[in-house]
Amino acid sequence: YAIADVVEQNGPTRFNMLAKGAGGFYDFSHWNVERQSDGFFTDEFFVEWYITPGFPPAVFIINATGSVFSESLNFVNHWLVGWNDTGGIWHTECELSINNDGPRRYHNWDRVSRSGIDGQWRVWHEVVEDSIAAILPEPYYQSIDTIAQNQDGSLFDLKGTRAGLLANLPRASNGRVEETIPASGTVYRITGWITNDHLDLTVTWDWYNQTGELIWHVKDRYRGTPRFQPHVKKSPSLPLGAFNAEIVQTANTFDGLLEAPHRYVIDVLPADNGQIVLWIGGIKTQPSNLIANADGSFSFRFVRSSGGYYYDYSLNDLVITGDKISFLMQVNAIPSGSTEVLYIFDYTASGDKRFRHFFSTAP
Repeated sequence: YAIADVVEQNGPTRFNMLAKGAGGFYDFSHWNVERQSDGFFTDEFFVEWYITPGFPPAVFIINATGSVFSESLNFVNHWLVGWNDTGGIWHTECELSINNDGPRRYHNWDRVSRSGIDGQWRVWHEVVEDSIAAILPEPYYQSIDTIAQNQDGSLFDLKGTRAGLLANLPRASNGRVEETIPASGTVYRITGWITNDHLDLTVTWDWYNQTGELIWHVKDRYRGTPRFQPHVKKSPSLPLGAFNAEIVQTANTFDGLLEAPHRYVIDVLPADNGQIVLWIGGIKTQPSNLIANADGSFSFRFVRSSGGYYYDYSLNDLVITGDKISFLMQVNAIPSGSTEVLYIFDYTASGDKRFRHFFSTAP
């Protein structure tokens, strides 16, 4: 279960499609795809990968065929993996076809003035400078996110640029953004403006070697407007979509120091037979059947492994409505090969839906 981020380029005849949450053979990302007047599209590209030195490269041929409309997306993504021997004869190693279909999630922004800077933006991404590029790439449209960290929007996270996640950026009351962030071997500089209905940011990043010599300089500019209408509380809406939730750590047995509260986007995706998938920041759950408690809340568990630990997540008192989400979460850290819980982390989360759902009424 993933999100297809479809961004028109120059009119309705070409688009980029990015798979968010689907990797490996399930990755259905395609760029500069041509769409016909009846909605049909087909696109193919190939990648060569030299897996074994001295042997011909493996060839990945990837194509997508289907249709895209204002309400829905339906296509088959096909992977063919093989290699050509020295005589030019093709050898197939594996072949996969994967169906992808789903409805539109949100209404487009209607260009009526809105309050707040939180949301997703369709931006014109222009590479202004690149010290190692012989020819600068052509500009294109993409989507980026601003995640407001407080009510007045004076702090926000910037997500989706080439520089990665830039957190807790200050924004002046007039919309001005001007911040320099030194990191390990890298310096980021973000300048520009964000108002309720317009974004114009320049992101510069410089990479240095161990002696302090500049080895790569890049400057990108992002200009655009909001993509989706903001959600209006108490309007008919499904308990699905994206929620901007504040996560508060209430217990930490690792060092006893509590993390500062932070806002994350929590995606609630529909799955089969009444199941859902929760995507909390960068953590994605497996599809789970939600059986309501008497008060309408839910509880479920999931496990993931990372860095030599198993993390056992318990979500309790999970409540998802058309407007809000809230839950309690306990994370037990268990070293790999052990059954003993070594660290415990507790959190509370609550927040509001970000965008107006495409469906005006719940089914």
